[in-house]
Amino acid sequence: MHPQFIASLHIRYYSFFLLAGFFAGYLLLRWRLKQDGIEGRHADNLALILILVCLFGAKFFNRLFYQPSVTSVWEALKFWKTGGLVFYGGLIFGIISVFLYSAIMRVALTQLADAFAPSLALGLAFGRVGCYMAGCCWGDVCAGPEQLACITNAKIRYELHTFPALSGPDFPLAVSFPRNSYPYKQHLALGLISTRAPRSLPVHPVQLYEAVFCLLLCLLLSKAFPRRKHPGDIFCLFVMAYAAFRFGLEFLRSANPLNYWGMSISQIISLILLSACMALFIARRVLSCWNAKRIESGSANSLPEKSSTTKH
Repeated sequence: MHPQFIASLHIRYYSFFLLAGFFAGYLLLRWRLKQDGIEGRHADNLALILILVCLFGAKFFNRLFYQPSVTSVWEALKFWKTGGLVFYGGLIFGIISVFLYSAIMRVALTQLADAFAPSLALGLAFGRVGCYMAGCCWGDVCAGPEQLACITNAKIRYELHTFPALSGPDFPLAVSFPRNSYPYKQHLALGLISTRAPRSLPVHPVQLYEAVFCLLLCLLLSKAFPRRKHPGDIFCLFVMAYAAFRFGLEFLRSANPLNYWGMSISQIISLILLSACMALFIARRVLSCWNAKRIESGSANSLPEKSSTTKH
């Protein structure tokens, strides 16, 4: 964890990677739109719109769902106050913005959505590296039962150590964060470490798990782009793949409380988005097959009948 990128200029790694991810995603979007026959100016316009809208949505969701002091939607709208960023908040507000933009500018929504999908995955990969450098969005504790004996609350223990088989003290990918980091403060507050401890207990680097997954997803979506059968398929594929992965990854994150039927708010949103995109994906294919059969049936019925000739 190295939160300061350029200390003299007060530039933090999280902000640096966030902006780097946004810029990389913008360049990929602009190139993809041109490849799909859409003017690059739409990428310029949307970049200016989304950098504000998505940041607002991400901050709004954090205040609404993760800040105990915020008790109303009105309070959550005060985005200039304390709070981090939630990706799903930015994604949902971004989708609404792109929908409105496509309607006003008369640009095909499905083409815009497909072009955005690889860019979203790439930008998210950068963003999660920033999370790792900042020490936020940390994972479950990798420890033995004796190290967690002081935690008697079953709910908290489950949030910290959901899958003991995957979170043992010898887990090879586990990392420790330094003093005053978010994991350190959590472990100190729960009595897992003493005030003299130089580092937190080892935890899953879930930020890097997600960064690697999103980078691979970006490559997969880019490769699948030319072979898509219907406009909108690439975006649906992105949402389904990310939502499924995020749902599972949340079980290894101890930064998010499981307050919704034993799940986090991100898992609830993941299930909603996954179900919606799967339904849309299946419905489009069923409708496409039905239309193909109808056209084939109509073509068969319109064939001229063979005329019969009689010899006299």
